[in-house]
Amino acid sequence: MATPRSKISYLVAVLLVVLMPLAAAALPSRQTAPPIQSGAWTHSEVNDWLPGSFVNTYVEGSVIRLQAGQTSGEYLSAPLQAPFGFNAGVVEWAAAVGPDQGLSIEVRSSADGQAWDDWRAAQPVAHRGGWISQVFVFRLFTSYLQYRISFTAQSGSPELDLIKLTYISSTAGPSLPEIVGRVPLSGPATLTPAPEAIARAEWAGAEPATKIERQKPQAVELVQVLAPVDDPNPLATLRALRWTGQTLFGRAELPYHYLIDGQGNIFEGRGSVTQRIQGTKAGTVRIAVLANAEAEGVSEAAQARLIAVLAWLVDSYGIQPQAMEAAPDAPQRLKELAAELRPAISQAVVRTRTLFAEGRTAEATERVALFNPGPSEARATLAAYTANGEERRSVVVPPGQRVDVTLNGTLPETTILGLEIQADGPVLAERSLIVGRELLGSLGATEPARAWYFGEGTTVTNTTTLLQVLNPQRQAVAAALTIFPEGAAPVTHAATLAGRSRTTLSLNELVPDAQFGFKLVTSQPVVAERFVQLETGAAHLATGVSELSRNWYFAEGSTTEGFTTTLHVINPWAQQVAVSLQIMSEDGTSLRRRYAIPAQSPFTLTLNDVVPALPFAMHLQAERPVAAERVVRFDGGVGATATSGAVAPATRWTFVEGSTAIPAEQFLLVANPNRGAVTLDVNYILADGRQERRQHTVPSMARLTISVNADVPNQPIVTTIVTATRPVVAERSIFVSGAEGRGGETSLGVPGK
Repeated sequence: MATPRSKISYLVAVLLVVLMPLAAAALPSRQTAPPIQSGAWTHSEVNDWLPGSFVNTYVEGSVIRLQAGQTSGEYLSAPLQAPFGFNAGVVEWAAAVGPDQGLSIEVRSSADGQAWDDWRAAQPVAHRGGWISQVFVFRLFTSYLQYRISFTAQSGSPELDLIKLTYISSTAGPSLPEIVGRVPLSGPATLTPAPEAIARAEWAGAEPATKIERQKPQAVELVQVLAPVDDPNPLATLRALRWTGQTLFGRAELPYHYLIDGQGNIFEGRGSVTQRIQGTKAGTVRIAVLANAEAEGVSEAAQARLIAVLAWLVDSYGIQPQAMEAAPDAPQRLKELAAELRPAISQAVVRTRTLFAEGRTAEATERVALFNPGPSEARATLAAYTANGEERRSVVVPPGQRVDVTLNGTLPETTILGLEIQADGPVLAERSLIVGRELLGSLGATEPARAWYFGEGTTVTNTTTLLQVLNPQRQAVAAALTIFPEGAAPVTHAATLAGRSRTTLSLNELVPDAQFGFKLVTSQPVVAERFVQLETGAAHLATGVSELSRNWYFAEGSTTEGFTTTLHVINPWAQQVAVSLQIMSEDGTSLRRRYAIPAQSPFTLTLNDVVPALPFAMHLQAERPVAAERVVRFDGGVGATATSGAVAPATRWTFVEGSTAIPAEQFLLVANPNRGAVTLDVNYILADGRQERRQHTVPSMARLTISVNADVPNQPIVTTIVTATRPVVAERSIFVSGAEGRGGETSLGVPGK
């Protein structure tokens, strides 16, 4: 401590009126910084020191020093009363300290001058030729301060020339409970959710205009800002830190991208990590933890949020956990914590995500099948959104194996629910619902979207159509549902979707006794599925189409005895759209038909009228992007399946769910749109991890039906990977017979390389 003496931040245009009010309400609006009061006591002359008490020390001229022959001593100031209550402070001092000498300063605070808090040491940092402490956080409305100076020396004496105590009141402005808005950390779209933070404008007003230097994030530096874990007003603390930086150090802004308090709240400092903080190495992301790590540790809430932020940085910018370290001057406990958190950070990175809007353990048996095609163990977290809040469960999926989770026995109560699955490895998920005799399967959605399209909807003849919407956002989302009835103008209905919940919209109440297609547009991304129960008791379930396409492929289709196949297309455009349909049979013969779909209308084609008594595949081409799905009714309408098509062929398709054990019957349907035969390698992964491989050939421009029961009979668990020599389209159908008749479902596989 030797130093010379010195003095001191999408909406669909047609829905702006519906969606803008809610979206605008979420934006930070505070423009002016809350006012801050400050004052200071400066002691530098003999009369300033005399009210205090001396132990082995005395005043010589204007400095305090040890008495001759003393090796230690102390000076205790008189209590200092401020004219107003304050919540923070900082100490500056000028001193001459030799190599064998020591000088330390402590402060304590009181609300009434009688009951005092514990002494706290000032941690010195060189400043203006002298020293400055950290910002001290005091109890709200503290009025008194007292300081204590300790001297040590083997020879001579250190000399204190000046001490200045600045007290700060930054409680004006919003407190934490008053701020309800949170915004995701700004960065690229990732599977790992961007944690939500309190926007800088909300706690500190508009950001000052400063020159911005861009950087590519490459490393993370963790720093500590001394603050109690139970800080009663962390926003006031942040404002005091900011004021101190501006007033004493000339900084335009806090030198941190984000700050995390003991309650786990994240606050924007500099904000975007692509902005370089002055004085740091280019590429450094600086995150401050408001804690006293050595005395109190870092709270579990703060650690959880820190893991979330760091995992998001790994996914967003490719920063490796090894590049996340505590600053050199950070306390040892924070350095240890940085190393301890690295495994948790890797696990928190979401590498696959699947969401299901439909779920009903109250009246169905619901099962989720998880398959890990990777070489390493993966951990999946299942989050069920119920009326009573979230329920979370973790599942370990071994490499190359499938794990089934029956939600009825996993969740504490039967309920309706939405489900989100996040995994730190390449986990594929498929959900099955058994409702009576019906089997309802779905791959769900790998990411939420703002627009969802459904080609089929019906409320005629005692048919029920329900739209299930999962909102994974923490805030409420505005929604606009546009229905396109056959032969009538579109109708739009507005709705609000509660945050982190599943909402059911009954289309029977909106459009009774009608055939229609529909789309859902929301202010923030959601997931939508449609449940239809027909007049016969048959039911089917389908996830919506989130992106329109000019090409749709279907490998399944049949008009043989007892089967009815219908194609449903929705044209959301203000213009008529022409489509071309190619039908491919199993012997390689094909048929083409052309149709015109009126503007903003649904289109239904019954294939039994086009190709009777035939199993087939289809390829739909449209002059403008549309949404298409196919419905198959079987056993004279006793059962039904529905799914959207594939937008492109692929050389690899994975089917997570599957069984050939009685009473299940499983088929693979493969469409080859290529001119030339295609060879298939079909790999069946069974319950014990054993693999069975079969080869099949699909003729040119044809469809192939593979009986999985014939390939691997009587297997309760069958996960299937189809690999083709050229791109194909593959679907899977499962039929289950029972006392009430057959149920079934058809699902598109998961495409891959």
